[in-house]
Amino acid sequence: MTAPLSHAPLQNQILGVMADISQFLSDQKHLGNHGLSLSLESLHMIRSWGNPAWRNSGRKPGRFRCHGPADASVVLIDSLGNFYEGQGGELLVKMLGAINLSPDQVYICTPVPEYIFRKKIHPDQVKMIFAFGEEAAQMVTGTSAPLAHIQGKPVRFCNIPTMPTYHPEELIKDVSLKRPVWEAMKQMTGRTG
Repeated sequence: MTAPLSHAPLQNQILGVMADISQFLSDQKHLGNHGLSLSLESLHMIRSWGNPAWRNSGRKPGRFRCHGPADASVVLIDSLGNFYEGQGGELLVKMLGAINLSPDQVYICTPVPEYIFRKKIHPDQVKMIFAFGEEAAQMVTGTSAPLAHIQGKPVRFCNIPTMPTYHPEELIKDVSLKRPVWEAMKQMTGRTG
């Protein structure tokens, strides 16, 4: 008979990491730093904490989430999965409004492999896809290229015109990205001005 496994070493490691983080934050506060800049990947990890898929590394998708009509003509793939939440979500609603759409007219989902994506939408009714953020952009292009290299370059995903572009959260942090995203959205929708 074998002895039961002990989780004490793992728990001690977690407690040690938490103590280190607590000390770091205390030191930062003492130095007068009251805010931290986090990468989009770090924000995604924090938002996904507790979800069994949070441990996924690289560009593996976590739990699939979606919202909106599956027969929508416009699909948004959201790398962060925060959809219409927070400042980025508010900006996304404004971006949709600028192309005469509202959140209830589009299907928005998190990145998943193509075979799952095809099962979730009605490909024959989708006219265009916007892939927001690096994970979504890499999914639709089938590459591991950085988003800066593939942003604004239309591709076909599931034989549907698709535009990889920056996530609205990135536009909040770097307003200089707004123009390239707007140009990409106009290119896809055929708008001018």
